[in-house]
Amino acid sequence: MCCRVMGGANMPIVRAVLFDADGVLQSPTIRWRAALAKHEEFAIDTVLSTFVAELARIETEHLETERDFSSALARLLVNLGMRINATTVLAILNAIDCDPEIFNLVRQLKKNDIQCYLASNQQQHRARHMSNALGYSTLFDKEFYSCQIGIAKPKVAFFRYIMHEIHETGDELLFIDDRAENVVAARQAGLHAEIFERSQGVGVLEDLLARHGITSASTSTPGD
Repeated sequence: MCCRVMGGANMPIVRAVLFDADGVLQSPTIRWRAALAKHEEFAIDTVLSTFVAELARIETEHLETERDFSSALARLLVNLGMRINATTVLAILNAIDCDPEIFNLVRQLKKNDIQCYLASNQQQHRARHMSNALGYSTLFDKEFYSCQIGIAKPKVAFFRYIMHEIHETGDELLFIDDRAENVVAARQAGLHAEIFERSQGVGVLEDLLARHGITSASTSTPGD
């Protein structure tokens, strides 16, 4: 697979692609609720529902700050009288399956001088896990996590911050995300943006890239 930038007279050349993580590049290996339900203290559904709701709340509270998420989680478990420890819950949150075909596509884009960036809403602990353990720090030219920049999607400022940091205009950027509200915000910031879900497969992603002047081919053409 070889990616090539194709620019027509009326087609601006996309020089960089911003990728969302969850739902685009990766998926949980097991849903949080299902994983937690395997633990005895969550056998009562109302107890499980309360904890999942509180877990989602503190995740949201930590999307725009580098405050230690694991400490907040530990405090939540103590306050709720839970016997399960924070390490066990964090392991569930960090159980991620990455898409090897899409990873390979990102690598090929970079080989063909397309800058590739991660643009993801994450709390501090999960962002560090993704960057180091999952290899995002080496896969991407730069990572943009909401917890580190202090702004989360779908705020338009999230995208304006990235444009400022990488010194690119919206016409030169394509954003890929699985959530419509994030795509709308990116377009409001002046970027090209498309909805894509990992379950659609890498072929659909290649088609989306082709719409914006980045095509793939198995062989080189004369003069390449």
